[in-house]
Amino acid sequence: MINKSKLRPSLSMNSSPDNYLEADTLRLHQGILIDEIKQISTTKKALWSLEDKKYTFLASPFVTKEWMKRAIESCFNVRVIKVNTSNLPTKKKRVGKFIGSKAKFKKVTVTLDPNDEIPLFSDI
Repeated sequence: MINKSKLRPSLSMNSSPDNYLEADTLRLHQGILIDEIKQISTTKKALWSLEDKKYTFLASPFVTKEWMKRAIESCFNVRVIKVNTSNLPTKKKRVGKFIGSKAKFKKVTVTLDPNDEIPLFSDI
């Protein structure tokens, strides 16, 4: 029989075994989550919101707010204050007589700490 207390590091009073498993799962999938950020949104509204330290990304629809927050914090070494998400509708695509749909995205808006910044665009 395996002693489960030796498998887990010490847990604090406030943390539960479920939180430990979530943190372990997040650590395993963190590199995958960075890959799930498809692109940076460059609409007018998204570019104007850069002054307010709000960055907009398009990501896969299964990415959650907590996972996106931890992925952004670890990748760019910034502190995330708030994460807003919205599921974008799929668009119809027609090729000849066949009708299909384009890939679905989730729009993720991340608000950073006022002292932090993500260098997205180089100074040209």
